[in-house]
Amino acid sequence: MEQKTNNHKQDSKDKDMGSLEVAMQFLSRVVSLVGIGCMSFGFIRLIIVRGVLILPGDPTLPFPEFLQITHEPISLLSMSVGIIMLALLPSVRVLIAFFTYLHRKDMVDVLVAFIVFLELLFSIRSGV
Repeated sequence: MEQKTNNHKQDSKDKDMGSLEVAMQFLSRVVSLVGIGCMSFGFIRLIIVRGVLILPGDPTLPFPEFLQITHEPISLLSMSVGIIMLALLPSVRVLIAFFTYLHRKDMVDVLVAFIVFLELLFSIRSGV
């Protein structure tokens, strides 16, 4: 009887890990395609409008300039959105893993995911 219970718990964990991987793959594909699409649209539009391959200014728009969308060219805004989406993808993946492990009550993995998330936040803030 105990063996049957252990097998059921293991099957449940395997199912959770399978669904976690499926969710991670789906999220990665969607965010990557949308991010690359935004960057490509902005890059192509910049080439069409300016006729040059030189990209001016900062690598992405500073946050306050996102609030003033009408003041920025759509190409630069689109490229910035794509870059930010791709940059935030690892953090979102870690958060999904964190909540999945929390739901499974796997506290060791919850702690590891939390530490990785803090490290990602620190690296974003410090620029390392």
